[in-house]
Amino acid sequence: MKRISLYILLSFFLFSCANDDNEPEIACDLIDAISSNLFIELVNAEGENLIENGTYNPNNITIDFNGNTFTGVITGVEGIQNFVTVGVSGNNGDNTFEISLSDMETDTLVLDLTRMETEGPCAQFVFQLNSAIYNGVSRELQDFGGDFLITIVKE
Repeated sequence: MKRISLYILLSFFLFSCANDDNEPEIACDLIDAISSNLFIELVNAEGENLIENGTYNPNNITIDFNGNTFTGVITGVEGIQNFVTVGVSGNNGDNTFEISLSDMETDTLVLDLTRMETEGPCAQFVFQLNSAIYNGVSRELQDFGGDFLITIVKE
């Protein structure tokens, strides 16, 4: 009987301990990564979108990065339809993306990134986009609602 009383007493002490921090636990895995996108508008000399006019088939456009091939990279959202979308991620410095527009045409995009860590209980990495070079030509980064846009005139 003494043993049972001892076990009950020990159980009481073990289960009555509480976290006095008064801070709620945060499920960091439920927080979305902070990232931005680079949108690429492909146009002809007259300013026509080359995906919209059928010059390029959106189903054939892919992006190769770090040994991975990404499909479904063309936006279908109202107002930004028919743009190539590149997620801004990688390593510090230059990151090369190969954009296959067709079986016969592949363009090269080099993004210069700075990788920074956020503060707080769920620290994450965010990427600052410093510059974009498309087919060897430095491109102006336009603010695009918190994301970025470059326009490429194809001839």
